[in-house]
Amino acid sequence: MGATMLLGVPALGAPPESSPSARPDRPERPERPDRPERPERPGRPAPNPMTPAPARPSNPATPPNPIATPGTGAPQAGGAGPSRTGAGGPGGTSTTGTVASLPPVPRGARVAGLSAGRGDVQVRYFADLGDVASASGHMAVIPALLARVSSDRSATVALRPLVVTGDANGTEAACALVAAIRPNRVWHVAHHLAAARVTRDGDWVNARVLRSIARRVPGLSARSFPRAATARTCFAQLNRFRREARRAGVDGSPAYVVRGDRGTVRLAAPASVQQVLDAIGDVA
Repeated sequence: MGATMLLGVPALGAPPESSPSARPDRPERPERPDRPERPERPGRPAPNPMTPAPARPSNPATPPNPIATPGTGAPQAGGAGPSRTGAGGPGGTSTTGTVASLPPVPRGARVAGLSAGRGDVQVRYFADLGDVASASGHMAVIPALLARVSSDRSATVALRPLVVTGDANGTEAACALVAAIRPNRVWHVAHHLAAARVTRDGDWVNARVLRSIARRVPGLSARSFPRAATARTCFAQLNRFRREARRAGVDGSPAYVVRGDRGTVRLAAPASVQQVLDAIGDVA
């Protein structure tokens, strides 16, 4: 039986006559011409050994020293404020001269908790060290004031930490002062907190700063002091200081209430330590 065709469709096994049995060979591609070689780059000239190397720019992200030594000329954080030459500007006691060389507490001074000195005139010192102006005023006035009242026994100065700025770091600083009452290191801690505030901005009180202060102040533990400074028990003491300030007519920082036999004098942000000494003499 022969192969059958159906409607012009070739039967299986019989290739159509018109279809070639094999594809023609493709023409060969011409060879690409060789690419020219790249010329060699000239070498960099050797550095001149007599030319000094450019100075590297300072890294702005490098954090400053958490505790700066007063009088070293570190910039004051927070922008415009009281001059470093005094708590209120020109005419005040220089922080880069006599005051900078004074210790936080004079040798042989009588210190008991929040108080320093042993005179009859009572000086209550209200301060929020979270405020840059108050911290600068502390550095300008307090070391010289404590040195004077300790030498002539004219007055007793008592610190009253306040929180008037609403700054979280200011609250931590006030709690650190409360924590320093039991080890009898309030004035030392206040001195270092004020120095930290005038040289730092942002998070200027933290565990690292408190540990640094504890290492600088004899009698404080770098392990226990930061924990005591963050205890919630400090808030009750701070509330008592706030009520005392209201009763004394104090509504800002820093403020001094000087009371003696001849009356009471209130000073708001004195420009120099001499103003406080004059008030002590007026009421003695």
